[in-house]
Amino acid sequence: MQYKTTYKTHLIGIISSMLFLAIFHKSVYNIITTFYININAFQPYNYTPTYYKCSYLFFITFITFFTVTNLHSLIHSLIYNCFGGKIKYQFSFILTAFEKRSKKRLSLNKFLIIMLSPATIISLLCLLLPSWIGNFIFILNIILSFNDIYHGISLIRYPYNSKIVNRNNRFIVILKN
Repeated sequence: MQYKTTYKTHLIGIISSMLFLAIFHKSVYNIITTFYININAFQPYNYTPTYYKCSYLFFITFITFFTVTNLHSLIHSLIYNCFGGKIKYQFSFILTAFEKRSKKRLSLNKFLIIMLSPATIISLLCLLLPSWIGNFIFILNIILSFNDIYHGISLIRYPYNSKIVNRNNRFIVILKN
């Protein structure tokens, strides 16, 4: 039995992220505003034109998003590697891609750990940072993790003794009788 990652599953993750942002829009707005106020305090010149300030804020936001996205993928690959999987690293433009190369069968529990570990680890690391940047990274991480959470919930319906083989675009679920 195959569980394939399609545009539909990605769309469900995007819609879930948008619903999260809509429900918690006041908190997210306060977190983003606090982040920008604190980043603006680190700007080298207080009396710079507005378009330089906007460029500076956009650049810092982009660097933060880039770092969190790559850290998220790196945690997936390191945990997968710890469970005996083989990883091929690919670098595309600005993001790092990790291609799973092994045909190793993982238990459902191990695979769920791999899926949900970035959400857990990055969220715990956010507690060690100052709140103005930790909250911002936490929100980015939660948004990035919605697809992982959705896939984890979708895989829970299979029996506990199922084995999963991870391919690039799909999970092959091997049911045990």
